[in-house]
Amino acid sequence: MRPILLDGAKRCRALRQTDANKRAIDAMLCILMIARIAPSADFLLLSAMMKNTEELAGWIEELTGRPSLSFDDSWKPTRQIRGCVVYDLAQLRALQKTLTTAKTTATSGVPKRLKDQISAPVFGFFSVQQTWATTERERYVLLPFHRDPLPLATNKFWKLTPNAGEVASALAADAARAHIRTLVFATTIPNASSIANRAAEALGPCSVDLNEAEQRLLDTIIDEVGHVRHLYLPLKDGKLIGRAACHHGQLLPEERQLVERLYRRNGAISVLAATSTLAQGMNLPAELVILSSDSEFQPDTGKQSILKAEDLLNAAGRAGRAGENATGMVLIIPSKVTGIDDQENLIGTQWRKLQEIFSQADQCLIIDDPLMAVMDRIHIETDAVSRAPNP
Repeated sequence: MRPILLDGAKRCRALRQTDANKRAIDAMLCILMIARIAPSADFLLLSAMMKNTEELAGWIEELTGRPSLSFDDSWKPTRQIRGCVVYDLAQLRALQKTLTTAKTTATSGVPKRLKDQISAPVFGFFSVQQTWATTERERYVLLPFHRDPLPLATNKFWKLTPNAGEVASALAADAARAHIRTLVFATTIPNASSIANRAAEALGPCSVDLNEAEQRLLDTIIDEVGHVRHLYLPLKDGKLIGRAACHHGQLLPEERQLVERLYRRNGAISVLAATSTLAQGMNLPAELVILSSDSEFQPDTGKQSILKAEDLLNAAGRAGRAGENATGMVLIIPSKVTGIDDQENLIGTQWRKLQEIFSQADQCLIIDDPLMAVMDRIHIETDAVSRAPNP
């Protein structure tokens, strides 16, 4: 019998142990039911990020009663260079001293006059290897970015913050001017929209006619939403008027298709700001991927925490895709302003956290049985009910 291909690989999160991810349960039940309905079927599971391949192959062998092979190869059809945004540590200290001094006489938050003065030159700290496998300085190169200093932001505690949206849009616009197609990842839809709008403004207006297929998609979208002004895409009179756009899960399917078509098309969209909708296995011609944050808000703790390794590496993997580009560049904007001092061989602690993640190969995800989490939860809730006093 021909093998049944389960594309749980590009969606390797589908078997993760997480109560919030219904897809994990669906995927596991799907495998179990197929094995029951078609016991002679062969299974082929593919993943670019799976780490415990032998364990999963052993489980498939036990499930089917037939030999199962695991194949683990770290070879990639593309090469990447990965780096993060850093600033001169001495200049960061001087800016922070200015803020601290001004705070002693302030009666409210940081005044706008002072905010407008908080800027610094941006640098990229890149590894010359595919992974950040070492902390040896000679394995990294420090490169200046952007012709002018870029503004930093401040928080209510008068501390410097990355101002990631403005930095990401400025760097993406610079890349677009150099004819480098750029994909920017943001954690929320408003952030993605803001980055796209800023990049479009920096690049200036354009006028690109839609082709026949694109126009058909646009007609379908307008039939649904009523008017082109309700779209996230910068369109007017059947023409693309901006070289940056955003992509997220709340777009209509036809609008997502139109955005992706215009991004793939030469001379159309150069900068695409997206949420994680494009981080999972999508192949787009991105030569540069900018991760505008390495952290996300966790509702259970009420704090920001660094993204999981598989999330960061999966998003980074969109740079340089087989069949599109042989090479790719990845740039991370740390969620904490990161300074570097080459003379003293010092770098911010946030880079150390990222180095732990990017020192790994892409095969970093251990796939667990999601049904175990469900069973554990049932047992815990059953015990809680049994211990509750009778009404």
